[in-house]
Amino acid sequence: MKFGHFTANQAILEAVLDNRNIHVIDFDINEGLQSFPLLKTFLSGVTNRLSPKLVVLVEEEVYNFEKIPSMSFVEFFCEAIHHYTALSEALSADGIGGMGLEMMEKEVLGVRIVNSLREFPCGASEKLEWGDGFESLQRLFKARAFSHYNVSQANYLVSLFSGGYWVQHERNRLALCWKSRPLVTASIWLPKCGRKRKK
Repeated sequence: MKFGHFTANQAILEAVLDNRNIHVIDFDINEGLQSFPLLKTFLSGVTNRLSPKLVVLVEEEVYNFEKIPSMSFVEFFCEAIHHYTALSEALSADGIGGMGLEMMEKEVLGVRIVNSLREFPCGASEKLEWGDGFESLQRLFKARAFSHYNVSQANYLVSLFSGGYWVQHERNRLALCWKSRPLVTASIWLPKCGRKRKK
């Protein structure tokens, strides 16, 4: 959560540095997580109507927008097992154990696992909707590279935790990894040139 917060906030601060008036839209955020129906709505429709100056997308890697439309449920299920296993290992390594880990598994991880399996787009129309959401983002926006300061800040934040964490920076994406596995990925999107923004 901290990785997502700090990365997104730094990108927003850099984007609005010279603006006197800014509008930040909160889609009923709970600890920075919107897990999935609200995000689908935003990418497929709201983006066009609001014409935002900047979109910061922070994805839990198991919900990778580029991979999901072409995955079968079995492939997603296997991916989810590896993802949540790595997440559990990371939490254990951070010193969360006993009752704390049990509570985290019951109230956070358990809910996420159930929701991710329930929300996987099994039908052709659902997969199309998911794919259309990401395609609309790519059609209207272009990926922007992270600033040197944003990457340095992410590396510093990760250094405060146990040694299994590290930051992967490639192709305009910044990922928080545990050992060899990305857990959370952030990307910044700006309106494409020539696109008129509403006032």
